[in-house]
Amino acid sequence: MFRHLSRGGGVLSPAYNKGRQRLGCWFCHNQRISELRRLRNEYPKLWQKLLVLDNASLVKFKPDKTLADFNRRFAEEERQISFDFK
Repeated sequence: MFRHLSRGGGVLSPAYNKGRQRLGCWFCHNQRISELRRLRNEYPKLWQKLLVLDNASLVKFKPDKTLADFNRRFAEEERQISFDFK
């Protein structure tokens, strides 16, 4: 139902268009870490919007982490992967 109602509002994750079924809003704090990583890699503009929202928020994105923490983690993982393949 929410998917139908929100389709025109731009809040659903664009990953629904790639066939994934169990997602929510692209800015949802209940996303798995793998979905956050995928959002960062596949939709960098939305990721940047989310970083701005998180920075303005008075609460953390997850109980013990901000989105900036995840951003640093993902960037470090990318550096390690690229180092491993050189």
